[in-house]
Formats: sequence, C-alpha cells, structure tokens
Amino acid sequence: MTTNTTALPSLPGNPYEAADWLVARHDWPRSLVARVILRGAEHPHWLDQLADAVTDLDTYTAAWRRYEDTHPAPSTTYATDADWEAWEASGPTPSEAARALNVMSGGEARMCRLVATLHPTRRVNWHLADLEFDERGAAFFLDWAAVALTGLAWDGASARALNALLAVAR
Repeated sequence: MTTNTTALPSLPGNPYEAADWLVARHDWPRSLVARVILRGAEHPHWLDQLADAVTDLDTYTAAWRRYEDTHPAPSTTYATDADWEAWEASGPTPSEAARALNVMSGGEARMCRLVATLHPTRRVNWHLADLEFDERGAAFFLDWAAVALTGLAWDGASARALNALLAVAR
C-alpha cells in the first residue's frame, strides 16, 4: 500500500482561522458562503453569521412543519392562487440568511452546513448522510476533515485522546 506523503500547509490554530483557511482554498464553498453572509465591519465574523443562518433555517423548517400540522394547506382541487398566497403568508417567515440557504440546492446547503460545523460554540446539526458531494465537495471534505482533526488539538483533553487514538492506529 502506498501512503500519500503530500503534506498539507500548516493548519490554522483556531476555528475562525480554520474556516478562513478552508474557504480561501476552495472557490465553491467561498461563493456559497458569500450568498448567505452580510459584508461590513459592523457585522460579526462570517462564521458566526453562517452558523446563525444554519440554526435559523433549522428553526424555520421546524416551525413550518408545525404550521402545516395545525393549518392544513388549501385544497389542491378548489384553491385559488390567492388562497395559497394567504396560507403561505400566514406561516413562519425565515430570516434573510435562512432564506438564502433555503433556496440553495441540497448540495449547496449541505456544504454551508458543513462549513458552519466549524463554529467553536454553536452546535450545528450535521449527519454523515450529508456527505453527498461531487469531486469539488470531496476535495473540500478532505481539507475539512484535516481541520476537524487539528481542532481536536485545540483542546487539551481532546488532544490527549487524539494522540492516544493515533498511537493505536499506527
């Protein structure tokens, strides 16, 4: 078995630098993030905004499910466009950033969700089934995995656990 000995560049030392490093290396996630975040000095770091957008989208999606359960949609047979518009207008409204994520394709939204998992304090829902990427997504995921493993070293207890795991794996 041949081992790839190509070294990655020096990996960042905190989650914000890690997120910056990843989107600097990959055009596709960078362009997706740009569709969601607000620019300007008065706004928090883009990773904060992205994590907020993802959690806002999850909240909106759950609220919409509850709305549909308690407010049945108009009849598909007899409803007019005005009936549908009124029903939809009475439902939950997403934040601007959540709306930007909501109109993305599934793959684009999964990519943004994966980037948002790097946030140091906000928990972002993510599942292994979200790994449905093409070649660009796969290349990004490999860099994300390297950052995620490096992230374990940012915490002392996690670093010890990672070192123990690596020692066993060798």
